[in-house]
Amino acid sequence: MAESVTTVIRGAHPDEREQIARLYAGVFSTPDMPYDMLYALNREGYVQEPGFRHEHTRVVVRDGQVIAQVKVNPFAIHYGAATLTAAGLGDVCTHPDHRGQGHATDLMRDTLAYVADIGCDLALLNGVTDYYHRFDFANAWPYRHVDVYAADTDRLTRAPASALALRAMTDDDIPAMLALYNRTWPAHPGARIRDAAYLAWKLSGFNTKKVVAVDDAGQLRGYMVDWWTPGAVCEVVAASADATAAFLRASAATVRAAYGDDDAAFRWFVPPDAPAARHARRLCPVEIMERSRPGGGWMARLIDLPRTVEKLLPELEARVQRSPYADWAGYLRLETDLGHVTLALSHGRIMTGRHTRQSLVAQMRQTDLVELMFAYSTPAEVAAQAHAHIDREALGLLRALFPPVVSGMAGIDWF
Repeated sequence: MAESVTTVIRGAHPDEREQIARLYAGVFSTPDMPYDMLYALNREGYVQEPGFRHEHTRVVVRDGQVIAQVKVNPFAIHYGAATLTAAGLGDVCTHPDHRGQGHATDLMRDTLAYVADIGCDLALLNGVTDYYHRFDFANAWPYRHVDVYAADTDRLTRAPASALALRAMTDDDIPAMLALYNRTWPAHPGARIRDAAYLAWKLSGFNTKKVVAVDDAGQLRGYMVDWWTPGAVCEVVAASADATAAFLRASAATVRAAYGDDDAAFRWFVPPDAPAARHARRLCPVEIMERSRPGGGWMARLIDLPRTVEKLLPELEARVQRSPYADWAGYLRLETDLGHVTLALSHGRIMTGRHTRQSLVAQMRQTDLVELMFAYSTPAEVAAQAHAHIDREALGLLRALFPPVVSGMAGIDWF
């Protein structure tokens, strides 16, 4: 008789951390991010994260061996005047010897059920192309970055005279960095809500160049954190043009030292409306880029439609009050494959209500609603889909509720 094989899907146990770390490092190691570094990050670094729980790592265990995993990371995100609870899904992998057997599919279904059980509003991930759509994930935002050739920083002739100095970042800089971040990122739906303990932990995992710009009075005017690949900067926040100029010169020096070539370029992962990007384009030639991968990249999935819409109401109200619909009164029924919810609008105020025969109807997939929430698609683009049915009168109201915005997450928070 063939021996029976036991396979279970569940939250990880503390004594499985070693196996999880070896699986993670074995799958994701690269020349820039070697095995030993990733192993230490997973084995020792993750467990020090504020709020860490072993059961947040969902695993497939086959005869006592961890053969697949997903790391669930619940956190709060900004959405204008609203706050949502997201579950970041990362480190998704299956051991090479056990691929093609449906383990990843079963694990993702378990993970989404777990995310619902712990009360998250939506799930977020940075995924490979053409896989996560089968679990109803939709594109949320593209990759955005500013690219600069090192040689072009020699043309910083319009940079103001500056007494700023660059120095290595320390833990004492965390409060000032948080203050700068909170002046820049909360306007972007999807940006993580940070606190000092989280930021200190996150930065401890970056054994890369981390610098701050300070003025003569010792006040912090900006910060920059590199990724592991020379020239890739995961986050730069600058309060002024002179801080931006200092960071441009520092990034140029990094790629010149790494590649010995004036044709080398560096990349700042910042959105086009970030102060650093706006200053940079006035100081030297830059390329402001946006890259999308349909069915891949940054994606989101709604978990609980009524609860999510209820939490969105403060921001939806603020948007309507700034729109031509500020004095409108009536009902809008959002119908999706995840359920339905009716919004009752009255002169700039919104509450969830009961469906009436007078309701305008916007029928779409929950993936369409995700793309509307994060402005990946416009209401007109959703309405043009064959599966959608949106009353003509509802289209303008959807434009007011979901206007163009720059959504995204700062690089330090990527997972």
